[in-house]
Amino acid sequence: MRLQLPTIRDLRNPTLKQRHWEVIEEVIAFHFTPEEPMTLGKLVEIDAFQHAEDITEVSGRASSEASLEAILKKVSQNWVAELYISQNWVAKLAMI
Repeated sequence: MRLQLPTIRDLRNPTLKQRHWEVIEEVIAFHFTPEEPMTLGKLVEIDAFQHAEDITEVSGRASSEASLEAILKKVSQNWVAELYISQNWVAKLAMI
């Protein structure tokens, strides 16, 4: 069980999006459904832990993408603020 914990942690990564789950399901060759949800027993049954390295890679990629998305959002917000300031400055100059 101790060897499985890192993979379980990777599968619980909150930054995993649908596209990441699709890759994980392709790697483990199993599609989880409401009728067959992901449980520890199911992961053992389908030998999902033999794909630990691939699952870790997908999870890490999801985390990296989430970090980049946060940075891009911050940059975008800063540019919007700068654009607003610039537009106000141009409007004031036009009134002079």
